[in-house]
Formats: sequence, structure tokens, C-alpha cells
Amino acid sequence: MLKFAVCVFVVYVVYMLVQQQFDIKSREQELIAVQQQVEDKRLENKEIERLLESDNEQYVERLAKDEYGYAYPDETVYIDTSGN
Repeated sequence: MLKFAVCVFVVYVVYMLVQQQFDIKSREQELIAVQQQVEDKRLENKEIERLLESDNEQYVERLAKDEYGYAYPDETVYIDTSGN
């Protein structure tokens, strides 16, 4: 009976170790994806900072309107949804 209990315990421990290895691999892949997202955002922020520091106000204004949906307080924005 003791041998059976030890065998069951060993099988359980091996199963848990294998399961943890799969979890670790999954978390590592998630970490890599998040690190890539962080790096993409960091590069995007650097580009925006560079543009804001430049004297090209028209480009910054167009970028703010087109990419981020900004508008002046007294400006009304119309969006053409007809597809033409």
C-alpha cells in the first residue's frame, strides 16, 4: 500500500512539474509580446516627441487630427460614412 501511495505521489509531482513548465513557457511568450508592445509604444512616443519639438506645426496638427481624432474646441468634425 505504501508503494502505491509513493507511486501516486511521484506521478502527481511529475504531472505538476510538467504543468508548471507549460505555464512558464506560456508566460514567457506573453512577456515577449508585452515587451514588443512596450517597445513599439516607446518608438511611437519618441517619434511624437520629435515631431512636437520640430517647427512643423501643420504636420503635427494633421497628425493629431487624422491619427488621434483631436479637434479644436470650436471645430465640428464630420465623418463621411458613405464610402465614396
